[in-house]
Amino acid sequence: MAQNIAEKLVRGFPHRSVIHNTMGRVIEAGGKGVKIQLGGRIGGSEISRREKYFEGTVPTSTLREDVDFARYPALTKSGYIGVKVWICK
Repeated sequence: MAQNIAEKLVRGFPHRSVIHNTMGRVIEAGGKGVKIQLGGRIGGSEISRREKYFEGTVPTSTLREDVDFARYPALTKSGYIGVKVWICK
């Protein structure tokens, strides 16, 4: 999922629609929750920032839950955007 988001950001898709579509697909596939964080010059902005998006529950401090994590960089025209994805199964 992180790689899919990064590839779409490189191609110039709007970041909010990409993230909301991805979160919807994860929840439809049976995930309990998903958390996505973007960091960098999002949308080609002058100043870098971080944006976090949540849907469902993702307990990051509970060892008993099955949480997958992925980190993937997206090299856009304005610089790198880091994509982090947590999926609670």
